[in-house]
Amino acid sequence: MDGGQGEAVRVPHADGTLVKLPVAADSALLPSLLALSDVMTTGHHGAVTAGVGRGDAVLVVGDGAVGLCAVIAAKRLGAERIVLAGRHEARTGLGREFGATDVVAERGKEGIARIRELTGGVDKVIEAVAPARPSTPRSARSWTAAPSAAWASPSTSGDRSARPSSCATSR
Repeated sequence: MDGGQGEAVRVPHADGTLVKLPVAADSALLPSLLALSDVMTTGHHGAVTAGVGRGDAVLVVGDGAVGLCAVIAAKRLGAERIVLAGRHEARTGLGREFGATDVVAERGKEGIARIRELTGGVDKVIEAVAPARPSTPRSARSWTAAPSAAWASPSTSGDRSARPSSCATSR
């Protein structure tokens, strides 16, 4: 089972993978715990799937809740440099607090140039943006690497200039 969201999900072997928390159903902690079990695990999954490791340069595309959690996960996994691509100053500020070393607000060709200027190329890319709707103009989807962009992209060569910073190309 790769994942699921819903009011009810049947999970094989849940008795060995779920943890009962010592809080009441009306606890003030519940909203935070729900976020932890949703967006934090999604951001963590993106970083693990990308293969983020010690010393990596990582690009996180998206400054929403999942992107910010991907920044936390990349830092926890040992990334040396974390570039957060986003335009919301309050969110990118949190991203810096969580471990982003750089923030890039530019998009399209300008964004790609800025990322390459800062890093020379990144080792891993985590795309943490909602998929564009089919009605979204092509120009508004400038960060998407493919029509169904992969969640994470591991390095494919030892040459940093050929690494997944090229995934963040404009269409």
